[in-house]
Amino acid sequence: MSLSGAKFCVRSRAAFAPIDGNSTGSLSMEVERPAAKRGHGPIDIGPGLFQLEAEEGKRTDMRNDFVFGERLFEQSSKANIIRFLAGEKMFHGIGNVRASKLVEKFGAGLLSAIAKRDPGILNLIPEDAAIALFENFADAAAGAELAMYLDTLGVDKWLGRKVVDAWGQLGVRRLQSNPYLLISWLDWKKVDAIGRSVGIGPSNPKRLCAACEHVLYVRLNQGHTWTSVADVKKRLVALVGQELSAEAVAACVDNHGAISNDNGLQPYGAAVMEQFTLNQACALQLDQEDLFDGLMMPESDFDRHVREIESQQGFGFTEMQLTAVRSALENRFNVFAGYAGSGKTSVLRAVCGLAEACGLKIHLMALSGRAAKRITEATGYPSSTIARFTRDNRGKELERANLILIDEASMVDLPDLYRILRIGTKAKVCLIGDPAQLPPIGFGAPFSNLVEYPGVQRVVLDKVHRQDETTGIPTIAKNIRYGISDELERYAGVKDGVQYLRVSQERAPQAIFEIGKDFAKAGCNRDDMQIIAPVKGGDGGVNNINRFMSSLRPAREFIIGSEAIRVGDPIVYLSTDQDRDLRNGSLGRLLKPDLADFEGNVVSLSADDVENIDLAYCLTVHKSQGSQWDRVIVPLFSSTRTSFVERSLIYTAITRAAKQVVIVGEYDAYAKAIRSETAANKRQSGIIAHG
Repeated sequence: MSLSGAKFCVRSRAAFAPIDGNSTGSLSMEVERPAAKRGHGPIDIGPGLFQLEAEEGKRTDMRNDFVFGERLFEQSSKANIIRFLAGEKMFHGIGNVRASKLVEKFGAGLLSAIAKRDPGILNLIPEDAAIALFENFADAAAGAELAMYLDTLGVDKWLGRKVVDAWGQLGVRRLQSNPYLLISWLDWKKVDAIGRSVGIGPSNPKRLCAACEHVLYVRLNQGHTWTSVADVKKRLVALVGQELSAEAVAACVDNHGAISNDNGLQPYGAAVMEQFTLNQACALQLDQEDLFDGLMMPESDFDRHVREIESQQGFGFTEMQLTAVRSALENRFNVFAGYAGSGKTSVLRAVCGLAEACGLKIHLMALSGRAAKRITEATGYPSSTIARFTRDNRGKELERANLILIDEASMVDLPDLYRILRIGTKAKVCLIGDPAQLPPIGFGAPFSNLVEYPGVQRVVLDKVHRQDETTGIPTIAKNIRYGISDELERYAGVKDGVQYLRVSQERAPQAIFEIGKDFAKAGCNRDDMQIIAPVKGGDGGVNNINRFMSSLRPAREFIIGSEAIRVGDPIVYLSTDQDRDLRNGSLGRLLKPDLADFEGNVVSLSADDVENIDLAYCLTVHKSQGSQWDRVIVPLFSSTRTSFVERSLIYTAITRAAKQVVIVGEYDAYAKAIRSETAANKRQSGIIAHG
């Protein structure tokens, strides 16, 4: 797999866009593929957006309501321009009044005035608004033109906005030349209908290339970054027919829609990301320059610092833990694999202390806000979410005297890791995670892949520390990793360990409520217990359990804009809002109809927030990753989607508990899930194929 000098497609649909401040588009069918907009090109005042034909102002059957998304307008061209200037979000501080003044002043010469940065514009609008207009006009105008074209194709408003945001300066002409470029955003049937409507034939390489890309994108959305050629051809039959399937594969590879890798294909972007990740992970480990720059610690100082840390924490390190700490200082790239309770946090704390003594700047991070907060509390060092780190360092390249530490790295998907490594190309990097946990929600499984890849510096932490051996949780968790289902003790109240309570799915919510009452009577804090379910649907799923728990105290005020959540309910935020420091998975509690506390971050709410907030009496296993509670209740039934409920899911749920786990439901479902293959092992990747 050789990708020297490769450029790749940035796909919003598969979480590619935007990647960073340096990437560009890829080439396919001799048309540059779009990348996220960056920088500002020259202002084009040629024919296009504002030069409407005489008949263009008469159409009234508008399909969408983009800010400037209609193809044609009922109003005059002058009103059209005012609407564009006032409504475009890139033009800060203009509005209708100032836009009208600009149009009245310059008339048909406005575009030329903007292009030349006419000082007269500064007499009509504030300087900061004028600068925004000058610098962003080309992007905005091209984006508006693209929005118009997409509108004529019937592209939904929400998707159209994403396409405009990523492809603004690509322009209409490129899409008119090859509408199959939309396969990065739309499904095959929609794109094929558009392509065929403009006369592109069944065997046209543009169509065949897009069909093959579609197959790879479907697989990508399932987590796979690599697909065998035989499987691709089989899937192509339904799209282009048996006779054209091999030709479609060839067209996709020849025109840079995919990369060939060990009898398989990869989407171009995923292939570039994985090779870059491998290059970083397998780079020269010991850099002699670090010795001369004082970025490595003499052996005597290392031993002294370790003894001090052991004295402070009250216990000593195992041999493998010391190996991990030393490796973090000596090697440029490390993977630390430790199962639940193996002392990963202790290693992380020691690495931070020793790295600081070496003069390294520490960047400690995790995927979720709750996990980042837990790391800070455990290590004493500030941490952030991965989203905040990549946002704060966009376009930067950290120097060698930096150490990036990623906790819960098994949860990190390929695009997120790629973004981090692009920023930390020269920095030291340590990935710390549990390979037995669930793979990322997004595509790829880079942590699990790197643990197994030859040539990567890795340390396996093999001794359990977090949970007391007497609880039985460590032993059962270890057996789950090997596909062994233990006989579980029957639930009989608050008691450390893993117990089982047989109930029907219909009775599950009430049974879970009774267990919660037992915990409360024993003095357990409500924030130290959690329900974790593998699926959302069904009587024993996340949604029904949440509704049941909230309805037990009905005489409470509802959240603003909804009657699904009440004051006092635990809640989870379902998207990322960087301005308010909220991440997908942030846990909190509703304090007032318009006020919530997310892990100490008190946030005012509006009706617009409702669609991003859900009840959190019960969480999905994915949402629970990176968090820990004293006691956890796990509803599990045979009638749930058994192909989805597998070993790593059960392992992840059980290891969220420090003291007690109660499996509620059917033991057969528990045993069957443990016998199944772990999810991370099911994912096919170019890293494994390359290895």
